[in-house]
Amino acid sequence: MRGRLITISGPDGVGKSTQARLLVERLLREGRPARAFWFRPGYSHELDAARAFVRRFSRRALPTADQGEARARAFRKPGVSGAWLTMALADTALQLGVKLRSWMARGETVVCDRYLLDASLDLELRFPAHRERLRTAWRTLDTLCPRPDGAYVLQASPAEVEERLTSKHEPFPDDADTRVARREAYDAMVRAGQATPIDAAGPASQVHERLWLSVRELFV
Repeated sequence: MRGRLITISGPDGVGKSTQARLLVERLLREGRPARAFWFRPGYSHELDAARAFVRRFSRRALPTADQGEARARAFRKPGVSGAWLTMALADTALQLGVKLRSWMARGETVVCDRYLLDASLDLELRFPAHRERLRTAWRTLDTLCPRPDGAYVLQASPAEVEERLTSKHEPFPDDADTRVARREAYDAMVRAGQATPIDAAGPASQVHERLWLSVRELFV
C-alpha cells in the first residue's frame, strides 16, 4: 500500500519540527510506518557532504553559513547565485521528487517539515532578481513532486512566534519585512484552500491534538 504524504508549513518559530516529530511518534505507536523529513533547498545531506569535500581543499571557495560577509560577497559574483540556484533546484527535485516517492512506494507515511511552498519562499525572498526563473521552475517541480494527502499550515500570533524564536536562539533569523512576507504567503495558501490551518498557540501537546484530529481522517 502506498504511504501517505503529510506536509507541515508555516513561519520559523511556529513549531513545525516539533509537530512533525510528535505526529511521526503517534503514527508509529499506531503501527503505521512513518518518518519525518526536513528539507530546505540546497541544504540536503548529499549537498552538505559535497560542500564539506570541497572545503577540505579550499575553504575560501565555499564560505560557510557563519561566514556571513564572505558568503554575501561570493553570491554577488556574476553567475554564482544562478549556479547555486541550479544546484538547489536540482536538489529539490531529487529530495522531494525522487526520495519521497521511494519512501511512499515502500508504504511509509512521510511527514514533511516544510514542503514546496516553504522552499519557494526561501529562494524567492533570498534571490528576488531570479523570481521569474524560480516561478517557472516551481511549476515544473509542482508537477514532478507528489501531492500531499494532507497539507497543514501552523498559525500563531507574531508575538508568540517572536517569543519562541528568542527562546530557541535562532542563529540567522529573518528580518521583520521577510517575516511579514512569509506570513502573508502562508495566509494566502490557506485562503486558496491549498492547506488546512492549525492553531499553533499554546503547549505543543495541545497543538498536536488539534493536528491529529485532522490527520487521522486520512487513514479512515
